[in-house]
Amino acid sequence: MNNLKLITVNGLDISTQKIGHEYYISLTDIARKKNANEPKDVVKNWMRSRTTIEFLAIWEQLNNPLFKGVEINPLLFEVDEFPEMLTDVQNVNEIKRNMYF
Repeated sequence: MNNLKLITVNGLDISTQKIGHEYYISLTDIARKKNANEPKDVVKNWMRSRTTIEFLAIWEQLNNPLFKGVEINPLLFEVDEFPEMLTDVQNVNEIKRNMYF
């Protein structure tokens, strides 16, 4: 059973996948709209964004009873004070430490 499908949004093909009862979309496919050659750079910039981190924190508050919301504050401070220093690896590691996926 193939759970992979393509949807077209504003002329852009985006991969989707269903796992169990959940649907997932490809951020890389969406990022290709901004930078077809290096979509990973677009995703890295999204992951450094305060609004992305805030969105992830809200999602975790709603969906993860073990989420420790106060522990995300140092990461938000770092994004505000030193946005160029927050790397994608650091961001992901910090989020993983404070949330579970």
